[in-house]
Amino acid sequence: MQNSSDFNSSTFYPDHANLLVYRDADGMEHPVKSAADWAKRRAHILENMQSVMGPLPDISNKVPLEMAVLEEEVLPHFTCRKITFAVEENDRLPAYLLIPHDIKDKAPAMLCLHQTTPLGMKQPAGIREQPNLHYVAHLAGRGYVTLAPEYCLSIVSPQHAEYGEYHVDAYARGYISNTMKGIWNHMRAVDLLQS
Repeated sequence: MQNSSDFNSSTFYPDHANLLVYRDADGMEHPVKSAADWAKRRAHILENMQSVMGPLPDISNKVPLEMAVLEEEVLPHFTCRKITFAVEENDRLPAYLLIPHDIKDKAPAMLCLHQTTPLGMKQPAGIREQPNLHYVAHLAGRGYVTLAPEYCLSIVSPQHAEYGEYHVDAYARGYISNTMKGIWNHMRAVDLLQS
């Protein structure tokens, strides 16, 4: 675990909730009053985030998405497809892609993330119990293309082995944290939605 002594004094912020200040090279706080001020604070947020989660992978890690449809069910308002797509070399992420029937060309889209539960992506997509958590299906019924990917959960202990359908050793793939692997996968999910 890192503490404040591990960070440059100009980029460490003891109050993480106050986003409307930035620190100069001497560590003095100033109010954010312009886009240039916000750019300084944003750079500090990114620096601190990556010091904990690890660096964002280089864009050269992108591979063709190569989406594959595993299952498809036509429902009254949308089609539900269980898919996989490539997020990195030799790494395919499962997801549910829900496409409303009345789409002609382009449509609004949503990346929909799930809770960390054994049901994973199934619950928000409307595949399993607790209808109040079926928000992916609800949004698809309102005309949004929705994508619910599985979250990256490294198998670190036997009690986690049953969580979701996607298990990858993020550390063996060069990540410093599962969180950064999840961010990368979600960026690739946005790429899929844009395609």
